[in-house]
Amino acid sequence: ASLPLGAARLTHEYFEDEDPPSPDRVRALRRRVRHQLRDAAARIRWEGPRTAVATSRTFQQLGRLCGA
Repeated sequence: ASLPLGAARLTHEYFEDEDPPSPDRVRALRRRVRHQLRDAAARIRWEGPRTAVATSRTFQQLGRLCGA
């Protein structure tokens, strides 16, 4: 599953015209992310994968933070 949830993409789509973003725009962004993650999680649970693979600098940094 590939989700279009990159920081640059979301910033451009939701916060381009506002600095700082309004609470309504932040809520809208959170709603979108939760919805996409919920759908992806349901699919993953249904398919029952044995291995997870992630790419992007964000996941590399998260892996470092977790000691991987």
